[in-house]
Amino acid sequence: MTRTTSCTKARPRGGWQVAIALTILFAMPATLWAHGGLHDAIEHVTGKIAESPNEGWLYFQRGELHRMHQDWGNAVADYDRAATVDPQLAIVDLGRGEILRAQQQWTAAREALDRFISRAANDPNGYAARARVFSDLGQPQSAADDYARAIDRSPRPRPELYVAWARSLAAAGKTEDALNALAAGMSRLGQVVTLVVPAIDFEIALGRVDDALARLDAFTATQPRKERWLSRRGEILAQAGRRPEAQHAYHAARAALRALPDGRRLTGQMQKFSDDLEKAIKRLGESPRPTKP
Repeated sequence: MTRTTSCTKARPRGGWQVAIALTILFAMPATLWAHGGLHDAIEHVTGKIAESPNEGWLYFQRGELHRMHQDWGNAVADYDRAATVDPQLAIVDLGRGEILRAQQQWTAAREALDRFISRAANDPNGYAARARVFSDLGQPQSAADDYARAIDRSPRPRPELYVAWARSLAAAGKTEDALNALAAGMSRLGQVVTLVVPAIDFEIALGRVDDALARLDAFTATQPRKERWLSRRGEILAQAGRRPEAQHAYHAARAALRALPDGRRLTGQMQKFSDDLEKAIKRLGESPRPTKP
């Protein structure tokens, strides 16, 4: 995110985008973040408030900084001050909703987010925040509906939104719909790993092992590093009781791993992966001739 050298008093109207809020929030000297972090940023905004005590947006900025610091009391006090100074500052209720959720006051959090959404109906962040509250309340279908609304209102939704939507649908007993949600995300954003992996898991949950493998194989073909995906293929096949195919997959993973340069293959993380892979191969017993990656 680009940071400018001075704090602005600009206050967005209309569609209250948190992206805009954060852009303004961090529109302060980058040296504050490099040397002092949140404390210096709070002091910086406090100085701006002293210069412009009737600027509600500045109180909201400081409230957000307090929220990031998990200083709930000061955050709420600043939100209240921001709303008093500028009653049109709808985004204050979004911040309140996030704090109330962090405090596990889910009903109050939903009420705050309802107020925000009623005044900023096109802001996807309100729906995403309320969806998280619905999940906390054990209402996965309502959460899924709000995630769908958030995605519909986002110019470029993050993959995590699609994953959250899909998981809510699955929690509501709609695994097929969950898979369709991920498919919609891949159609819009491409074969993003954070979408492909849960899609494979949902295919398995639906008993469609071959479809899961087809997804995995198509994704593996696009990856420069294949050892982990080949190992995942072996895991799926082993769980399905398809031992010979699992053996081939695991040995392909081993071959891909051994083909890596020492600098990549001998890291602690990769050595652990190698150990786990050897254990998986051992569990399957005698193996076919290793395949080339």
